[in-house]
Amino acid sequence: MFFDTGIGLKVYGAIEALGNEFAHIQMLPYQQKLFYDYQFPDFRLIDGPTVRQGRLQFKVKDRWRSVCTALTNWTAIDTGAACKSMGYGDGGFWKWYLR
Repeated sequence: MFFDTGIGLKVYGAIEALGNEFAHIQMLPYQQKLFYDYQFPDFRLIDGPTVRQGRLQFKVKDRWRSVCTALTNWTAIDTGAACKSMGYGDGGFWKWYLR
């Protein structure tokens, strides 16, 4: 969050701030604004009956790889974030799609 001169924030209750190891939460004066250049992976859905269903893949080093929840620590939260990055409201596990 960035605050211009003379601007502040009063909280009556609690603030819930979600960050991660790549996107730290910081509250700074406006003149200390930081810029990050993150490279997030590309996602796509393939082999599904509609454009909103299918096998989730992500691109790493110019190669598409499938997300397999049985072999990775991929969670419903990860799936939701990937689907939101593709413009969908949310995502979820449904069934296995054969190649």
